[in-house]
Amino acid sequence: MIEIQNLEVQFPGDSGPITVIDDLSLSIGKGEILGLVGESGCGKSLLAKSIMRLVPAPGKITSGEILFNGDDLLTLDESEIQCIRGNQISIILQEPMTSLNPVFTVGNQITEVLAIHRPEMKKNERRQRALDVMKRVGIESPDLRFDQYPHELSGGIRQRVLISIALICGDVQLLVADEPTTALDVTIQAQILDLFVQLQAEHQMALLLITHDLSVIAQTAHRVAVMYAGRLVEIADVAPLFENPLHPYTRGLMRSLPQIETRPRKSHLPTIPGTVPNLADLPAGCPFFDRCEYGREEACTSTVPRLEEVSDGHWVRCHLWREIPRFASATPTARSL
Repeated sequence: MIEIQNLEVQFPGDSGPITVIDDLSLSIGKGEILGLVGESGCGKSLLAKSIMRLVPAPGKITSGEILFNGDDLLTLDESEIQCIRGNQISIILQEPMTSLNPVFTVGNQITEVLAIHRPEMKKNERRQRALDVMKRVGIESPDLRFDQYPHELSGGIRQRVLISIALICGDVQLLVADEPTTALDVTIQAQILDLFVQLQAEHQMALLLITHDLSVIAQTAHRVAVMYAGRLVEIADVAPLFENPLHPYTRGLMRSLPQIETRPRKSHLPTIPGTVPNLADLPAGCPFFDRCEYGREEACTSTVPRLEEVSDGHWVRCHLWREIPRFASATPTARSL
C-alpha cells in the first residue's frame, strides 16, 4: 500500500540543517496495522505529517520517496496531493480539542471534507453522509451532535468526530492515527481501539498507529516499528518483538510498563535513564549509547549502527545485539497486556 524509502527531513539550525528523520525506510501492506512507538521527540508525528506532505515550515523533506500505490507522493504537485489527502490517505491528529476548530460545529467540520472532495453532493446529502458515518463510529444521537460545538462534547466523542472526518469520503486506503487514545480513560481507549480494528477489517485499510504505549500496540497491531532520535531501531511482528526484543531501547520501553501481577508490591517502576538527545547535537556513533545498560564505548561510539535483518521480518539497529542476553522471562506478552 505504502512504501517509504530513505526518507530524510531537515529543519534549519544555527549551525546548519538539523536532520530530524534520518534515512527512514518503512512499508505498510493493504489491510495491515503497523504500530509506531517511541518517546516524545523521536519523530513519530513528523513522520505522519511527512506522509501527508504537511511538514511544517521551515522544515522540508530533503530526500527519499513515499510510494503510495506505486506513485511517489513527493513528486506530486499541490493539486494532485490535495486530491489524495483526506480522500485516499487520512490522518487523525493528536488531541481532538486542539485539532477541532472551536468556532464551528462538528457537523460543519465533518462535511467540509465532502465539500472539497465531493463537490457534486448537495448540502442535505453531505449532512446525511455525515450522520451515517457518525453513527457508524459509535456517536449516539448524531442529529444532536451534528449541531454541537467541540467544547460541548466529551473527549471520547470528540475523538470519534475526528475519526468521522478521516473516513467521511469512504475511499480511505491508508489511515494514519497519531496518538488517537492519548488523554482518554482506559474504558474509552479500549472502545476507540476496538473501533479502529473493526473499521480496518471492514475496509481492508492500511493503518499506521502511532503511540508511546506498547500495551496499545499489543492489543491492536500486526507489526511494530520502534523509533528513536529520528531513526528506526527495531521492526518486527508483534509476537516476536514482545517475546524477545533485541534493541536495548525496546527492552527499556518493555520494562517501563506496569506489571501488577509480576512486580512486588510498592516496588519502583523501572525507567530508562536520561532523555532523547538533542537532534542538533547528536553524539557520534549510536545515539542511545548514553542511556544504554549494555553499551561499550569501543563498540558503540565510533559509527552509527546499521539496520540489519536478524531473522525473517525482524530488523534491529544495534552493534551489540548478538551479545545481549535473551530478555528476562518477566517480559510482558501481547496477551498479558
